[in-house]
Amino acid sequence: MDSVVRLSILDGYKVRWSRQTVARDVVQNFFDESPEFDDVKIVVDRAKKTLRVAGPSSFDMDYLRYLGATTKRTRRAAGGFGEGFKVCALVLLRDYRVGLRAGSGRWEIVPRLERVRLGRELVYDVTTRPARAALRGSFVEIEGADDELCAAFEQVRDLFRHAKNARLAKPIWEDAASGCGIYESIDRLRGDVFYRRQHRGLVKFPRGNAVTFACDEPIDGLPADRDRRDLRKPQKLVAAVLALAPDDALEKVIRRLRPYWAVGSGALRAALAEATRRKLRFAFSERWVADVRREHGLQKHAKRRGLLVARASFASVGMKTLTQRFGTVDRPRPPTPLERARIRVAVALYAHLTGDGPPLAALRVRDSAHEAFRRATAVATAKSLAAPFEEGVAEVLAALARKGSDDEATNADRLTALLAGVAREAGALGDFARRWRDAKPWDAPLEGEASLESDESFGRVSHWVAVAILAPPGLPVIDRIEKLVHERAAQRRIGAVVRTIAVRGRDDAVRTYARGVPSVWIDSDEVDPPGGAPRYEVRTFPGPMGPSLVPSAELIDALLVPRARRRATRGTRARLGERAFERLLRAERPLDYQKHLVQKAIDEAPLDGDLPYCATKGARTRAAAGAQSTGSLEDAVRALANAAAEVTRIVADVGRAGAALEDAARARITDPAIEYACELYEAGRPAEEATAAGVSRVAALADVWRAANEAALDPACTLACFSDAVAYLDEGGVLERLEHDVAVARARHEALGAEACSGLGDALMAPATSDPEADPDEAAVRAAWDDALARGRDEVEAARAALVAAEERKSLRPMADDR
Repeated sequence: MDSVVRLSILDGYKVRWSRQTVARDVVQNFFDESPEFDDVKIVVDRAKKTLRVAGPSSFDMDYLRYLGATTKRTRRAAGGFGEGFKVCALVLLRDYRVGLRAGSGRWEIVPRLERVRLGRELVYDVTTRPARAALRGSFVEIEGADDELCAAFEQVRDLFRHAKNARLAKPIWEDAASGCGIYESIDRLRGDVFYRRQHRGLVKFPRGNAVTFACDEPIDGLPADRDRRDLRKPQKLVAAVLALAPDDALEKVIRRLRPYWAVGSGALRAALAEATRRKLRFAFSERWVADVRREHGLQKHAKRRGLLVARASFASVGMKTLTQRFGTVDRPRPPTPLERARIRVAVALYAHLTGDGPPLAALRVRDSAHEAFRRATAVATAKSLAAPFEEGVAEVLAALARKGSDDEATNADRLTALLAGVAREAGALGDFARRWRDAKPWDAPLEGEASLESDESFGRVSHWVAVAILAPPGLPVIDRIEKLVHERAAQRRIGAVVRTIAVRGRDDAVRTYARGVPSVWIDSDEVDPPGGAPRYEVRTFPGPMGPSLVPSAELIDALLVPRARRRATRGTRARLGERAFERLLRAERPLDYQKHLVQKAIDEAPLDGDLPYCATKGARTRAAAGAQSTGSLEDAVRALANAAAEVTRIVADVGRAGAALEDAARARITDPAIEYACELYEAGRPAEEATAAGVSRVAALADVWRAANEAALDPACTLACFSDAVAYLDEGGVLERLEHDVAVARARHEALGAEACSGLGDALMAPATSDPEADPDEAAVRAAWDDALARGRDEVEAARAALVAAEERKSLRPMADDR
């Protein structure tokens, strides 16, 4: 030893590196100076616990004397045995307790930690060789390496971008000039990020089809010195690489990320943003439609017809939107001139039948005829206004007669008067039928109609809020709260989506974070929060007339403002409820708490991304059922793997059953059949039985497809007929009746000429009954309420009785109903 170099670095220096980071740092110093990675030699001897890394480049030992110095002057320089090597030496000696030696040319060093007054200092013992004994290149040797450190150096080659890296073996696109590329990842669930020829992080793809991104050039906003840390914002690199990719590569990435079209991902979002910037348009299957904000009803309608709903951003790259496919649902529009003329005919008919004018002089129009949206106040459907007089006028008259909410007493009186007028004038309405048929767009407007038509802000709201009413379904005050919220929101041009969340006992109250019943939440804020823990008991709101089960208008108004103007909350209601429920189980039911943790782990465990969602859900459900009795996480994981294997076989078997079909039909036939088989499997049917049912469904749907092709005069009608047929079979329909109605649809289509028919919906779907059987749970709640009021109790006492009835009804239901 010729000298000792003190580096002024104490072992208390706050830096922690993993073994992979250490291996990457050591090899980085050689890789940056070598034009070919094959010139860097990495030798691992597990038996002797030694590691040796060597390369052809030399470095100046003087630069190791100063923290932060470096000899590298090339464009790719990263640290060259400068600061990075000093920190790496400190970590190896302090944390992994190995021996370290390095050398280059005439110099050789042995780093060690020497005791000083303030701790231990990193020093180099330096040895100088004679010129004739100088080394060629440089080396680093490590002695006493554990198995994990050896494994890190064995795999370290994959942490650098070079021609033989297996992680970059399947390029989607790459450009040698810019050093950028996009690759299919070897790990289905994780994509790699390479920046400046070094592995700098991972991008998660929980549904599979992972993609790897690489870029050698510096990117604004990202550290270009490869400081041995993973990138905190890999999305910047992903966006930069996608910005350089050609159009066809961009399309390949978007199509590869198909499992994320409905749920979204960061990489998909960046790819769509770049495609939108370039104004690209792609061709998509007719089965996919892009979502539209605030069209909540159309999503369910589309899925019921067998369609898949992608993120709204797909509309900007050529995918049809929900409204383009079906028309708007949630936002009624002013009528067209022809529709307006027919509404005037209906208004005149209303006056003729009842002797009095309707409460509404004009109507707005919905383009969708979906049953769930036909009962809105002051709204008629476009289908009824386009139909012949005998088929469409009844719905328009009913819409004219409705005013206010469904339980408005005068609605029934007006409808009764209409029915009496129809019975009286039966056979004498030919003049109105003629006027309906011959209506012209230029007919004179009716009194009071101009104000509706000129309302330029119609259909627009300042913002939307989600309102949750936590109470037992059937509690009468729910309707009053919902009506109040809609009235207060409408006055402020605010859109309100109101839903009732069932609370039928203490567990429900804790899980939904109901601090008394009824509770009302607007977005993540509670109306008049009472404080304390969740509890299943009646609560009241302060009001001008005393305590009330319905919050006052002032309390509702306080939260009908944009979120930026509200008070801060401790988290969403769902998150608060989850935490409270876990605390309850942990304190009172330890075994249930263990089962809850098992189910939670199963829900978060990844599954094969090629499986449809229903198959994934089925595997998780069966795995949970198999592990609940023991509460063992190991049993749950084992059951999950077994269930996933069975579902994979179901998918394969059903898919083979449809293999003989043409490509255009395979996806539309096998996908619904697979979902059907997986639903049976999830419900507890044996795998063989579920597979057989799926194969039978393939055969039935194949017959429907052929019949629809024979009946249709254009592709749009074929798809409409087939989607209706799938929905019909899902509801237990009979194939023989389906074949008959396909023939009916064909005759109707031919009668319409060039216009596309409306599919099989009208022929197959039975109309909803006007008086459906009441839900027994809701009926019990209402009966308890009415009985208490009949005995002279006030509403608070009636609510207490209703809560008791709801809890009793829940105790009678099978456990499976609550899952």
